[in-house]
Amino acid sequence: MGIKKYPRRLAHWIIGLKIDLSWRSAQRRGEAVIDHPPSQWVWVDPCEVRWQQQFTDPPPVGDRFIDHQIFDKWKAAGRVFGGGWDQQVVPFDQFPAMEACRLYFHEGVPWQKIELMQKEYERARRKARRNFRFGSPDRAFERRLKELSSIYNDFRKQKYIPQGELTGRIHDELAINIGRNGELIRNASAGHRLVLAQLAGLKRMPVRVVVCHELCETKLNSEGW
Repeated sequence: MGIKKYPRRLAHWIIGLKIDLSWRSAQRRGEAVIDHPPSQWVWVDPCEVRWQQQFTDPPPVGDRFIDHQIFDKWKAAGRVFGGGWDQQVVPFDQFPAMEACRLYFHEGVPWQKIELMQKEYERARRKARRNFRFGSPDRAFERRLKELSSIYNDFRKQKYIPQGELTGRIHDELAINIGRNGELIRNASAGHRLVLAQLAGLKRMPVRVVVCHELCETKLNSEGW
């Protein structure tokens, strides 16, 4: 692991400790929580994550647990809530990067002809003009495409490298919610990784459970369900 990753790993270790302590405190107070520490990964089939959380009317669970249109991925970690929040979702295949990545990786369309990738490139150019330390936007964008291609090819080989090994951010995996019927709902983080996993046919990837619906009887463990 590179030297720069150690501070990130330490920071994320502290985050994991905090959310687990909050979960244990809620458990001692008799509040409804999931049955394992929320910093612990659960392995799932990424193709089963078919929905994206998107609140139009945030549930009355307390403002501290809400982050705009989703649950706060740290403060709500490990909680169990009732109500209709699990029905405030949109299909994940509408995620903007899905069509762009499908065209690029499945259809072989050059990135210059893909609208979303063109927008990303123009955003990199604007950032480079504002900050000379950003470097060449062409090189930065090329590095990003190589990074995505490397991840996609690893996923095709059923190889998943956790973020702790790549970046030091040990808790920066896909954060999901679980609906009343066991639906897997993306809450936050790892959107591009989930897109690439689905397109590449990856069978298992780690996730961190944020919120579970009170009507869901799914039993969670480190091996998945």
